[in-house]
Amino acid sequence: MEHAYTISTWEEKQYNDKKGGPHPVGKKQPNAYGLYDMLGNVYEWCQDRMGNYSAESQNNPTGPETGEERILRGLSWYGRAMHYRVSYRGCSTPDSKSYTYGLRIVLEL
Repeated sequence: MEHAYTISTWEEKQYNDKKGGPHPVGKKQPNAYGLYDMLGNVYEWCQDRMGNYSAESQNNPTGPETGEERILRGLSWYGRAMHYRVSYRGCSTPDSKSYTYGLRIVLEL
């Protein structure tokens, strides 16, 4: 895997490879919705902007209307195991580049 880091000493390593990096899609079990690799493969760019959510109960909040930074979800293979949860939000500016960033295209049929 190009641009991979050696992580063979990580106890929490999930993919049996001497080099860290994204793994082929579909190698892990799907979640309850049938979606593969939602956590720990690559950060996934989201349309949502970074900002505080309101205190009221919300379903699928999108953050503020304006702002420079966009949300990154899912954490990458290079992230810390303690952050591997659906609620974790990272952020970066849209012009930022990293081999730990990806994009999930979702089509509603």
